[in-house]
Amino acid sequence: MKKVISIITAMLMLPASAVGVIPMQDNSLHAYAVDFAELADQAAARVNVEREKQGLAPLQCSVALNNAAMIRCHELEIQNEHTRPDGTKYDTAIDEALNGAFYSFYAENIATGMTTAQQAVDTWMSSEIHSGNILNPDLEYLGIAVYEGEGVYYWTQLFVGGCDPLSDLYLPELKEEPGYLLGDLNGDQIVNSGDAAAILSAAALIGSGAESGLTPEQESAADVNADGNINAGDASLVLSYAAESGTGYTGTLEEYLAENFEFLNF
Repeated sequence: MKKVISIITAMLMLPASAVGVIPMQDNSLHAYAVDFAELADQAAARVNVEREKQGLAPLQCSVALNNAAMIRCHELEIQNEHTRPDGTKYDTAIDEALNGAFYSFYAENIATGMTTAQQAVDTWMSSEIHSGNILNPDLEYLGIAVYEGEGVYYWTQLFVGGCDPLSDLYLPELKEEPGYLLGDLNGDQIVNSGDAAAILSAAALIGSGAESGLTPEQESAADVNADGNINAGDASLVLSYAAESGTGYTGTLEEYLAENFEFLNF
């Protein structure tokens, strides 16, 4: 495990914002019944879309590096930085995963708060440091994972290049993400109290004169009563629907509103 050359962002003692850290985005979004392995694979597939745009070879995913990335995700819940809780650098997780295999180049991207693969990749690509790692031609292999702790999503990408051949490789197939259902702000295809909390959070931001913190798709999903505003009334409708769903109601939010709130014209 000789690392003769490493990615500069992994070598220098730079501020956290310059070494591949995306700060926490707390939108009070909670996920349920999420396939986190598939979510990570879809982020990897979208990373390769960005590399293809630049004429770069795709990053092959490594099962061993994915496992190391998941370890790092759990560690981020304790200490959200590139140094591990035991005081060692993040690349020791790569060393452990590759069992002493040689590699020359390495890097790590981390992020907290994004709930979809596209959000995660878009956030990384909006940063010069993170996108530089994603688009680095010297990097060949990727480990990626996402973990939810206390309703917060933690993401890790581990990159290596110039290394001994790995045997556990695969290329994730790109799939389209489902759109946002009405009232579903975290894209998990379930409308519940977590979404109502997110609507209230966005409404508070708007009420203070700030931006909602939502994407256009989320804003459309948040405007439950279709009045052009995001406010407590929308959250109240979501909570009412969530309570009804808890008693066995199986219809969609639109169906529930049409049956119980005729004035909304659903």
